[in-house]
Amino acid sequence: MARMKDDDAAPRSSAAAARGLRADAETPTAPPHDLEEFVAENRDRLLGTLTLYCHDPELASELVQESLVKLCRDWERVQQLDYPMRWLLRVAINLANSRSRRAAAERRAFVKHGLSDAISDETATLAERDEVRFALTSLRRRRREALVLRFYLDWSLEEVAAHMHCSRNAASSLTSRALDDLRTALGRDVADV
Repeated sequence: MARMKDDDAAPRSSAAAARGLRADAETPTAPPHDLEEFVAENRDRLLGTLTLYCHDPELASELVQESLVKLCRDWERVQQLDYPMRWLLRVAINLANSRSRRAAAERRAFVKHGLSDAISDETATLAERDEVRFALTSLRRRRREALVLRFYLDWSLEEVAAHMHCSRNAASSLTSRALDDLRTALGRDVADV
């Protein structure tokens, strides 16, 4: 997988930072000008990331489509960003989090109204999935996000920190704790996976 670099980003003016643009407007790679080319280059990586993040390939596929609709709508602005893939990933993860919150609210409503038997047993579905994906689901949301970004997308700690709006040390801590949790869940060293 190609690694997205954020090599010591140049200082940003406050207006440029608000739009996600660097003050010097230089980027490590040429900005994408063709929406179709950008989607072709990044769709599979986005789908893989979302599949790991929300542990449901069908949901991940739906979220990719929703994210791409938003990308098409905002392409003129997004293509000006230094890292349009980060914008797309943030949109996709926000959609996944919203979907998760909505599903939890629906489950609470079912239980409150005595309809809990109508809810499918998600645990049974997860038990059929492979061991690593199952172990990933046991991680806290931010730890899982840090782990997927760091190792699936092969991002540096600086890139993870920038995406998650935290310090490099916080990103390192989240990643380290996620690895510890994953080792515990798997009952072996993650390097064996």
